[in-house]
Formats: sequence, structure tokens, C-alpha cells
Amino acid sequence: MLTKNKNRGVKETVQTFPTYLVLATHLFQSKGASVIISSTTPDNPMTAAGKVDYQPSRFVTLAQKAAKDANVVFVDHGYFVAQAYEKLSAATVNSFFPLDRVHTSPAGAKVVAESFMRALETTNSDLKKSIKAGTVPAV
Repeated sequence: MLTKNKNRGVKETVQTFPTYLVLATHLFQSKGASVIISSTTPDNPMTAAGKVDYQPSRFVTLAQKAAKDANVVFVDHGYFVAQAYEKLSAATVNSFFPLDRVHTSPAGAKVVAESFMRALETTNSDLKKSIKAGTVPAV
């Protein structure tokens, strides 16, 4: 935590990434929400050689820590997206990123959403009961 005195005489406290996630989790839970903390999804991990090179960022570990600290489910969404991409051709994965390496097309977004559902199925979250049998395609 960092506290700064700004020129205008107002103190501002800057927290760490996992602290913000824990505070948000508690706020949402106080309003009745079931919270899942998820890792970020990868940018296009396809190499020029046509291989998936997924390396989780430091934010994955920090999100895991926040989920543990807040006692909520963690979903490694990025890992499951990378697994899905490994089953597809390089041309298909690259087609999911028509504008840049970050933002997916609607077809890419569908793969990302399905990957979240597959990840959720591996948890003990109550929300996985909401997944209708047969609606999540196998990888």
C-alpha cells in the first residue's frame, strides 16, 4: 500500500492489484453476488512457427492469491483458452485476432467463452450447477 500527499492536500491510498480484487470481492458479496476471480485471457499466443506459446503473466499469480485471500473460486481462464487454441490450427487462431493481438473476433470470443465454462466445470463453484449438460463443447 502506498499513501501519497498530492499537491492539492488530499491523501490518496494506492493498493496492490490483489488487494483491489479482494476489496471488490467483499463489496460484491455484501450485495449478494457469488464471486469468481479469473485470470486474464491471453493475447494471441500463436508463434510464427504455428505453435501456441502461452506464458501466464504475473497477474495470474496475483489473481490466484486474491482468490485465496478472499476465499473464493479461482478460474485459470487463460490456461483453458490456451488449451483450446492448441487444438486449432495456427490459421484459425490467427483469424480470431483480425485487428490486433489483443481483441478477438466474435468467433474467437465464442472460443474464449466456452473455455471459461470448461474451466468453471473443474471448480467447486455453485455457479457450475447453472451449466446445462451438453452445452459446453469438448476441446
